[in-house]
Amino acid sequence: IVWVDVFAVRQWPGNGADLDFRGVLRGCTAAIVAAAPIEGTLTSMDDENSFTNMLKKEAFLESDEYAAVAKVLPFCRLWCVVEIATVLALNKTLIFACGNQVGGDETAVRVEILRGNGAFNMLCQSSTLVDVAVAQCAVPADRTRELAAIGEENFARINRIVSSAMGAAATALNGKVSEVDAFGCGEPGPLQVLAAKCVPAAIRAACSAGQLAVLMELRRTHAEAMVAYFAGKGAGGDGGEGSWEAMLCA
Repeated sequence: IVWVDVFAVRQWPGNGADLDFRGVLRGCTAAIVAAAPIEGTLTSMDDENSFTNMLKKEAFLESDEYAAVAKVLPFCRLWCVVEIATVLALNKTLIFACGNQVGGDETAVRVEILRGNGAFNMLCQSSTLVDVAVAQCAVPADRTRELAAIGEENFARINRIVSSAMGAAATALNGKVSEVDAFGCGEPGPLQVLAAKCVPAAIRAACSAGQLAVLMELRRTHAEAMVAYFAGKGAGGDGGEGSWEAMLCA
């Protein structure tokens, strides 16, 4: 099942059936949240504006720039958050990506997944901003009702998982291992034939989001490369220490 929210949910009266998306999501293998990169602080991570610096992060949250981007960032919009919470409640895979509309002819427009520093920076920066409690929407009553339905006791867990999913996306993008996302979407083939030199990047991407199934598949198909990595003997001297179980718990 492929269900594209932006096309499937009409934004005018009479869309009650469109909003009953939970049954559709139940039939899906995974959910992909694709956000267009927003030029500015989010796409230019450096020592001057990295949100690992809490003062920089707090200043950004108080800025006019954040007020503007919060109107379009999926994890800042209530109904996107409701859909994400449903995905997690159904134990479906959550994948983040940076995408943009390309093509000028309306009959040939498509969404293209973006690579490069801008996409990587946006995923990293955005991963530090997730906060279900401040999700916005046009109708205050909708916000009160839907946040209550999610449950305040679940906010921290959702924040953590969404942040980890964005971090995993950045790691996979940087390591050029889209095979990890493909596995999450129910397509194990690309991961099964992954080049040994790419196994370290796949391990890091999987561990950053707690994707145990990916690690189990890598252990089955790439046992030698996994052993080498955790023994500190990965390709090009790229190696971890300890075990993948320890990395998952870190």
